[in-house]
Amino acid sequence: MTGFLTFAAPWMLWALALVPALWWLIKVTPPAPRRIDFPAIRLLMGLQSAEEASEHIPPLVAFLRLSAVSLLILALARPLINPGEDFSDQGGLLLVVDDGWAAARDWDERIKALDQLIDRAERQNLPVSLLTTAPDGTGKAPKLQPPMDGGQARRKIKSLTPKPWPVDHTAILDTLKLESAGLSAPGPINTVWLANGLDGPGVHDLAEHLQRLGNLKVVTPAPGHGQIILLPPQPGAREMTATLLRRQDDRRNAFFLRAYDQENRLLIRTPGSFADGETSLGITVDLPLEMRNRVSRLEVEGERSASATVLLDNAWQRQRVGIVIENPDRDTRPLLGEAYFLDRALTPSSEISTGSLATLMDHDPPVIILTDHGLLSPEINRRVEAWINRGGVLLRFAGAKMAAIGANPETARQLLSPVTLQGGGRSLNGVMSWARPAALAPFDESSPFYGLALPDDVRITRHILSRPGIDPGGETWARLTDGTPLVSATRRGDGWLVLMHTAADADWSNLPISGLFVHMLRRLVTLSHGADSSTLNIALPAIEILDGFGVAQKPGPGIVPLPPNAAVLSVPVNAAHPPGYYGRGHVRRALNLSPTLDELIPLGPLGSGIERTILAEGEERDLMAWCLALALILLLFDTLVTLWLRGHLSFFSHRGLSFAAKAGVMAILLTTTSAVAGAEPPASQNTDAMDEFILAASLKTRLAYVLTGDEKIDGISRAGLSGLSRVVTARTAAELGDPMGLDLDIDEIVFFPLLYWPIGPDQRELSASTTAKLNDYLGSGGTVLFDIQDRPDDLGESAAGKRLRLIARELDIPPLAPVPADHVLTRSFYLAHNFPGRWDGNRLWIADYGGLNNDNVSPVLIGGNDWAGAWALDEEGIPLYPTVPDGEFQREAAFRFGVNLVMYVLTGNYKSDQVHVPAILERLGQ
Repeated sequence: MTGFLTFAAPWMLWALALVPALWWLIKVTPPAPRRIDFPAIRLLMGLQSAEEASEHIPPLVAFLRLSAVSLLILALARPLINPGEDFSDQGGLLLVVDDGWAAARDWDERIKALDQLIDRAERQNLPVSLLTTAPDGTGKAPKLQPPMDGGQARRKIKSLTPKPWPVDHTAILDTLKLESAGLSAPGPINTVWLANGLDGPGVHDLAEHLQRLGNLKVVTPAPGHGQIILLPPQPGAREMTATLLRRQDDRRNAFFLRAYDQENRLLIRTPGSFADGETSLGITVDLPLEMRNRVSRLEVEGERSASATVLLDNAWQRQRVGIVIENPDRDTRPLLGEAYFLDRALTPSSEISTGSLATLMDHDPPVIILTDHGLLSPEINRRVEAWINRGGVLLRFAGAKMAAIGANPETARQLLSPVTLQGGGRSLNGVMSWARPAALAPFDESSPFYGLALPDDVRITRHILSRPGIDPGGETWARLTDGTPLVSATRRGDGWLVLMHTAADADWSNLPISGLFVHMLRRLVTLSHGADSSTLNIALPAIEILDGFGVAQKPGPGIVPLPPNAAVLSVPVNAAHPPGYYGRGHVRRALNLSPTLDELIPLGPLGSGIERTILAEGEERDLMAWCLALALILLLFDTLVTLWLRGHLSFFSHRGLSFAAKAGVMAILLTTTSAVAGAEPPASQNTDAMDEFILAASLKTRLAYVLTGDEKIDGISRAGLSGLSRVVTARTAAELGDPMGLDLDIDEIVFFPLLYWPIGPDQRELSASTTAKLNDYLGSGGTVLFDIQDRPDDLGESAAGKRLRLIARELDIPPLAPVPADHVLTRSFYLAHNFPGRWDGNRLWIADYGGLNNDNVSPVLIGGNDWAGAWALDEEGIPLYPTVPDGEFQREAAFRFGVNLVMYVLTGNYKSDQVHVPAILERLGQ
């Protein structure tokens, strides 16, 4: 069973010996009728009483029939091209699978290759063992799966998904050394290792050990189509430039970078191209500041991997900061003033604007820095207080003016400050002072500065003290070594009022010329996002994590929170800390996989005797579908020839030409669709039903549902749409035919106004041609109802919801919003206020057309109440499934929603336009 061509069921070839015996069975062509001219008496002369049979069959008919039967026999024998060499019959099959982040890009090809390997093992009746190489969810090395049959192995393979962290070949080698006894077999083990194609620690040692077990074949991705790493942009940089890394042997040059906001809306699609020989490419996302600060995710188009997805949090945003300068023309020290030091510290990470306090308040920046300043006027003071209460952050610096104001108790109480100050200030370096310049004490855990390193040379020579014995009602975030406050703060509404007790220039300390000053200011700017200081220094649990494909999902158990004030870029990504968002309250931190990855180094030569192949190279192909298709074509031509010999078919008549044209079209479609699909043609495409399908879909209005391959789900969809069609026909003027199930890859969908699509957790991704077909359908007026069919839950976090988000990325779906109370869908036939199905509680989402959605038909509707389950009726009209929680009242509401939906799809904005009827009648004088 080796070589270029083999048969999976060779015993069927014995049937070819019966082909000569079929000669007597296929001679069924009667003689052509004889033409006899009148007079009628001549009819009697030519008649014979004995029955006639054809003594000789036309050679063409014999060839067609014998060939068709032979092809049918060959199809049943399952001919295979590139079947691969047989495994050793004495040992079992060990499948080693790299299932880390680097395997996500070609995961479908890997599963297909594994399935074919299991097929080969089944043909030889060999047990199959399985070993994955990425740590599991607990962080431990996976255990070797014991030998199993083909069916069990396929179920194990189908449950595998790539992990969003690297593999650990060293740990797997240790596991094999301990558990290889479970592979005991009378002969050498047949090992196939689906490697990720990258070099790294333990790769060669593992290959050497697997070779000692028996025969080893290593399968790697094709060169030129390797992994891609997207590095996050520099936090707070002026330009958001992400770096793309590729392998040295990758021949792809052009890429597109996509930026999305938190609502998963595409903001920009930016192209980039590698120069020949380069492995690094910088792509700049050119967006206005307001839109740039909305970017929450960057990803490389077409790359399904956590390494090609970058999450962004507040640290990557450039915040607007206003610095108050009352009289810039009078500044005699432009390079030594407070504004200069503040501008130099914040410009790399923030957008700086300067001006008077009143001018800055008009522009409403999130942060305003007020250097040494006198008393504010009552009007400005009220405006500032209101601005802080709305969430603004006011950072004040002390100085000579503030010290003078604090000297007078009356004016000190009028000073906008988190604490009550005493005047004069404290000098730690004067001629008459015994004190020496003070250093900073370590920051408390409750301080937003906690975790910042303190330079040894930072010294404070002068600062302002708060009045002793008075409870300031605020917080102290920084102190000197003698315990006196350096930074005080208090919460005002949703904002913060912060005071630094020293100046922002180098006259009172050398803090402004240190790196600590920069980091302290950046921490204070982050308060403008509404963060509470009490949440800045606690462990941050996972909010949302990425899977191996880069798709967000709800975190599971076993994920360890990030430590307080951890440098996120230094946290290793593993099972304990998968990539994703971590946070609490308003605090969100993004942990990405790409910054923790090593350089992309292709896998080099392995030891001698190890076979190397390319994934999908020499792929096994089943010719069964091709043989069946060709046999059907031959039978079709046999029918045409037989009709012609009988005189019933004239190619020169209109009817004959029409029949021949249809037959030719059907033959071409049979050849192409069955061969591409690799299976028997569906009912809508074979020779007997194609015309019926087209006529049935076009001559009567019908609803349609997407075939998922799950018999239970498809049965519910069929019964649900059938029940809805019966109700719509009984209650409205619309007459609907029976619903039809569609295979999106094959069937045409333009005939149907509404497509019901149940989404399950196993929903497969769409091909490029199917995606294009759906986009054309949505753009030309078609409507799709996506039903996730979950109980009330966050649809985006359910397993089916994640699959919907994955396939919806490539569809032209506009921004979505919940159905508003005045939408035409709530009154297209019935007055409805909710949209329940078998379940109730999940919202229905439609296209958001900026407040004009009453005048547009949404191309998509997304929900998760299992409407087909509520609409499903049997032949007697009895419901098939219960509705929860309100029973038959809820079912009636579900049917009313269904009727409204059908009317909405069929009539568009007709019902919405009725609001204009009174005005029209008034104008007409009625």
